[in-house]
Amino acid sequence: MAASSYWYGEASAFWVKGEPHLRQLPTELRHDLAHFPGEVTLLPFLSSDAERLALRHQLRELRWYNVFSGSFLRETLTGLRGWVNSAERLAQAVAQVEQASEFDLLGHSPYYRLVFDLIPHHTPRRCAVISTDSSGALTAAVMVSTVNALLRGDIAQGLHFADDVLMATQTFNDVVRLHPGTQIRQYLPDERLEEGKL
Repeated sequence: MAASSYWYGEASAFWVKGEPHLRQLPTELRHDLAHFPGEVTLLPFLSSDAERLALRHQLRELRWYNVFSGSFLRETLTGLRGWVNSAERLAQAVAQVEQASEFDLLGHSPYYRLVFDLIPHHTPRRCAVISTDSSGALTAAVMVSTVNALLRGDIAQGLHFADDVLMATQTFNDVVRLHPGTQIRQYLPDERLEEGKL
């Protein structure tokens, strides 16, 4: 199944040995997931972009999970599938999602977190964690960094994937400078975390 055969991605799928495997991974409930506080729900999802990265870097296996704190939001979103078909129902759905999110955040500060685990064959495992208090601010910081790269002439004319043309170190430095609420850490598991750059 090629990346172009579906629009955005597939739930419960993962990438292994050069192709996606559909409907293979279950939803998981975890109480001890590293970098995430409290009870979380893991929903496996293979996006077309993740598939592109797996092909580009010749990864043997790639698994991606959307992680939900608690269970209220996940259950609410599941219940809303196919239900929002009018402006009135959309307003009701927004209210339900907001309420569910507030229930799941009880006792926690709002956060958005990306965790990347790379397990090579012959070198030590590496992990990178991007934490922010606002996913919107993180996105805005990346956009500003990209515009600055364009103005400097670092990006050629045309349509590109960001990871093909942006310089990682420059982008990460820009992000933490533009939004102090974002932290970027990289480390080898079982060793001390090193903040600020990858």
